[in-house]
Amino acid sequence: MHDFWAVDEDSRDEELTSFLQNLVLLGAAIAFFKRARQN
Repeated sequence: MHDFWAVDEDSRDEELTSFLQNLVLLGAAIAFFKRARQN
């Protein structure tokens, strides 16, 4: 497993930013498909 807390601060910030972007995209995809199924 990736040792998130042991990396330097800049790398940790980049990893966190990428994770949050992926989380937002996943949420948007779920919302899109949920709405598409309702119609």
